[in-house]
Amino acid sequence: MGFQNAPVGFTLPGGISITRRVDQPNVVTALFSAEDGRAVLEHLTRHLPAMGFTIDRTGGDSLMFHNNQWDGAFTISPEISGFTLRRVQR
Repeated sequence: MGFQNAPVGFTLPGGISITRRVDQPNVVTALFSAEDGRAVLEHLTRHLPAMGFTIDRTGGDSLMFHNNQWDGAFTISPEISGFTLRRVQR
């Protein structure tokens, strides 16, 4: 993925292009084309539990998820798609 601050073991599908990114200790954000968003959504839906995340909500081409250190969200719009992971203290 190329992030220094993403959770260990967090993956994205091969063959996608990140168009913009934020890589800070407390937040990681990646933006993709809407076309790549479908592959990312399918990958996250299938693999988040194995990455240690619980999927909290799904619908409308969106996901909300968390683990003990991170809250995350992903969505697709007609023009763009993206996710944000925010470090939390529980």
